[in-house]
Formats: sequence, structure tokens, C-alpha cells
Amino acid sequence: MLRLVTATPDARAYALVLRQAAHDAVRAVLAAPPESATASMALRGVTAWLVRTYGPGAAQDLAEELAVDLAEALDALSSVEGRHPLALLDAWFHDEPEPPGAAPVPEVPAPRTADDPPAASFAPAGEDSAGRS
Repeated sequence: MLRLVTATPDARAYALVLRQAAHDAVRAVLAAPPESATASMALRGVTAWLVRTYGPGAAQDLAEELAVDLAEALDALSSVEGRHPLALLDAWFHDEPEPPGAAPVPEVPAPRTADDPPAASFAPAGEDSAGRS
């Protein structure tokens, strides 16, 4: 994920800067009215500082850090709600109607567990799963 993956002091410092920037970005959005220009401007301020200081690749690193944080938050929430994290994610992003002309979003099946029944065979009528009649 991060461009500096070796365990150098510079890499550790950069990772700490990214963690703080992710924290600052989330805090800025949560402190502002929902879906507001204020939230957007605060988020852009954090991102612009990071890019000015560490270069354009830092924006991608921040996005990756935020994606990991979101996945961890959804995982924690799923354990509280008793739902799979992907189900929560899909419900969260699909609670708005599709924009006009948008392509349909493909369904992502939840990962299978050992408790799930075996997958159904889709062999044509009169044939077994190996294609024999």
C-alpha cells in the first residue's frame, strides 16, 4: 500500500503522518454539517497539505489509508449488528437511487463459510455436473 514499505525511520514517520492525516480528514468531515461545502473544503485542506508536503502520491496513500479504516469500521459495526461487512457496505452505498443512465452495479456474493451448504450444480437438465447424460 504505502510507497515507503521498508522499516526505515522515514517510512515510519510517513506512516504516522498518513495516520494523522486520515484522522484529521475524518474529523474535519464529522465536525461539519453532513454533505456540506464546509466538510468538502476541510477535507481538501488536509489533502492539499499532504500533497504539497509529500507529493501527489500521498493523495493515493491517504485514500488507501481511509479505505482500510473504513473496512475496519464496517467490520466492527458488522459484529455489533450481526451482519456481514459486505452486506453493510452494499446497504450503505445502495441506499440512494441510481443516477439516471447509470449502469447496474453487479451483486458481490458474500464469502462462503464452512457452515454454508454445498454450491448448487448448474448442469443442464438430464446431465450431471461432469456433462454426462
